Amino acid sequence: MTVAQDAMMYGRLAIASASVGGMKCCAQIMLRYGDRRTVATGRLLDNPAILARLSDLTAAITAIETLVTTIAAELDRGAAVPIEAYTACKTAAPEFYWQAADSLVQTLGGRGYIETNLAPQILRDARILRIFEGPTEALHLFLGSRVLHQPQDLQSWFDSLGVASIAQKLQSAAAQIRDRQHQDVPAMRWAALRVGELATFAILEAVLEAAAPTEAIARSKRWIEIQFEQILSRAIAPAEMLAATALTESIFAYTAAIGDVEQTAAGEDHELDILLRRSIDSPVPTDAIASEIPHTNQSAEAIAAWLINWLSDKLKIPTQEIDRRRAFADYGIDSVIAVELAHDLEKWLDRSTEIEATIAWNFPTIAALADYLAGESAAVPNELDRLSDAEMADLLAAEIAPRNGGQDDRNAIAFAKRAAGTAADANRTRSLPRTDRDYRAGLSISQKPDAGNLLATAEQRRRCDSRDSDRALVDRRLLRS
Repeated sequence: MTVAQDAMMYGRLAIASASVGGMKCCAQIMLRYGDRRTVATGRLLDNPAILARLSDLTAAITAIETLVTTIAAELDRGAAVPIEAYTACKTAAPEFYWQAADSLVQTLGGRGYIETNLAPQILRDARILRIFEGPTEALHLFLGSRVLHQPQDLQSWFDSLGVASIAQKLQSAAAQIRDRQHQDVPAMRWAALRVGELATFAILEAVLEAAAPTEAIARSKRWIEIQFEQILSRAIAPAEMLAATALTESIFAYTAAIGDVEQTAAGEDHELDILLRRSIDSPVPTDAIASEIPHTNQSAEAIAAWLINWLSDKLKIPTQEIDRRRAFADYGIDSVIAVELAHDLEKWLDRSTEIEATIAWNFPTIAALADYLAGESAAVPNELDRLSDAEMADLLAAEIAPRNGGQDDRNAIAFAKRAAGTAADANRTRSLPRTDRDYRAGLSISQKPDAGNLLATAEQRRRCDSRDSDRALVDRRLLRS
């Protein structure tokens, strides 16, 4: 596990280093073009818009380069570097690189869109880094959870750098964000996401503060401080987000204006992505998630107790603060820790068959995972299989209407009828390939047909996309080792 974690952390450090080189290349091309291109107002390089882009870009370059060199120097002298610092490498550098690539294409105008220069290739290369080795949003959530629940390692590192005041500023800002949220799970996840963004810039500010003072360092630090304050202002402002049901109904309505056009396959792929089809109406592979209930002599209660103690020991959280029905991700579990959990579970249960590293995502709470491992719940419920589309529509209508005070909500019922096809599609996802398992976790742990689970599927699909590349890479590395 140590090897896997080191590989992941060093990979994120390497991505930050590569991003610095990419950003410098963008700056070089923008400068070259701006110096030679003349527009109505004169030399393009003298245009305020170009000057602002290059000023921001050079400040970002200095910040990331300082972060990389600081971590490298710490490693060279044998010091411990917290996981949060490596995470900031990944959450900051590819985002800045992507902004630099976008600014390059915008600066070049039409030239930036054709293949006679490096700009299109840089844009493609920069884009994948926002996903590779952990998507930015997932890592922001992880980083924010660490700051909110396990801040000791990061605070100790800030102390070793001599920048304890920045740690205090981050904790104060995190408390402001947390205190402005409701205490339900979605609100706290939103808080963790925004705190993760702030933590990224706090880490950048910390390494700049600790670095030898130069004019470039001072300017970059001022720029980072401004970004920090802007993120904090947005984070404490009321967030206006539609509920999943309202969004689904609104997007369904787009069909009247643009139709529902099927994408076309390109390249070597001859089958359309099953998650992007209008409907799932053709046979698909039957590698459903854990089609057999596992065999173990341990009860669900014993497994749950073991999981609570394991999480408490691993994450340094008191056992009484661990909620069996709270998602593992809310405690800051990342891909590497999930692999460790699967490995230790397999040893403790003395399983003859391997427990997959993705089990913490397939069954995302202690209660769900314990019930599954004890054989008290199947991986996929069977009740929905027997429902027709019309029955599914009636079920959704019955589930949605009572949530409006028991009144006969015609809009909710009408929406449920239109959503029948979507519900039926969700019902069929039980036969999707293993790589699509995550977003079906809500269906997998339910023992009753529940419209809420079905309507949550779209949100879980989105989170699935944000985790796939990270987990797949860890799995491949573990296999190689």
